[in-house]
Amino acid sequence: MRTITIKHEDFKHFLIEQLKNKSLLIRLYSALQIIISILFIAQVVYDFIQLFRTNENEHLISFLFVIPLIPLLIIIHELLHGLGYKIVGAKSVYFGMELKKFMFYAGSDRERIGGRKFLFIILLPFVVISLGLLLYLILDFSHYRLILFLSFFHILSCSGDSALLNFIFINGIDCVETEDFRAEQKTNYYIKMGSES
Repeated sequence: MRTITIKHEDFKHFLIEQLKNKSLLIRLYSALQIIISILFIAQVVYDFIQLFRTNENEHLISFLFVIPLIPLLIIIHELLHGLGYKIVGAKSVYFGMELKKFMFYAGSDRERIGGRKFLFIILLPFVVISLGLLLYLILDFSHYRLILFLSFFHILSCSGDSALLNFIFINGIDCVETEDFRAEQKTNYYIKMGSES
């Protein structure tokens, strides 16, 4: 079994390295980022054009009102990771951040979590928030700018989760376990080698 130890302060570098492995998952995620970015930029450009044509700035101002929702979205995202830990049976869930690197995380102190359970924990915020935003859009299309802005930020902020997913898929879902160490501010990844059961 191979062990990879990542200090929390170095976690962003580890995630960036995982994103460099251009698997199908990363290509699909990159395509999703590009699509949502194009839609967001197109909407902002359109609203600027409308501002110059009609002198109406209410739509651009509406984007400013969404900015305070970003911290709330981050909190919900991390709480969902924490809920995921609890659902799979973790007893000691904690939250942390590296504000200088704009990183936020949830962990489970000194508890090994297997690949499929960890997969569930990683995916839970993306699935729940994406479906929630989609449902809101279906129920009230008049707020599509709000949904578009939040979706844009949400998709971009899931880069770390997609990097971890990539790491799990490359090494094999059933071959990876993770264990966080709160006091030491580190995470271990245990990777079973091919001959291990």
